Amino acid sequence: MRLWVSLVVVVLVVGCGKNRPMPGTWPAQITSHTGFTDEQWNKIQGAVDYMNTGAGKKLIYDEGEQGGIYPIYFKLVENGTDHATRAGLAIFDSETCTIEVSTLVFMAGNQDTLIPVINHELGHCAGLEHDPQVGQIMYQSATNLKAYTRDAFSKFFTRVEQNIGM
Repeated sequence: MRLWVSLVVVVLVVGCGKNRPMPGTWPAQITSHTGFTDEQWNKIQGAVDYMNTGAGKKLIYDEGEQGGIYPIYFKLVENGTDHATRAGLAIFDSETCTIEVSTLVFMAGNQDTLIPVINHELGHCAGLEHDPQVGQIMYQSATNLKAYTRDAFSKFFTRVEQNIGM
């Protein structure tokens, strides 16, 4: 009985631990992307550039560039009934991050959500959790890029840099 209780405690601690990049693992490096058309991938790269420009430094290196350490993989996923409104998902740990981007963000009328969605998921790769305040990049749902203030992006970039130690 004592062994079983110990195992449960270990599993809960591991399962509830905050996933965060290890110090010294950033800047990040986009290692691969799968499923995107050239046009879609160019838009993703634009969203990554938006983050680098906003931060005022290179936080994420593109495929083929030298300098990144923390690997990030991008994958296009079909918008399905299981997650009909999920625009993106970051699956990460201290060593890698995979960002799944739904076809939903490329549909007509949703183009202005791409930058906030990609930046939000990159924020998760940097170890950020959801922000409870509406209007913040790390809020649980994204909206049109024009709805975010300069302060919202400034707060986001500052939080990312603090969390990754850059």
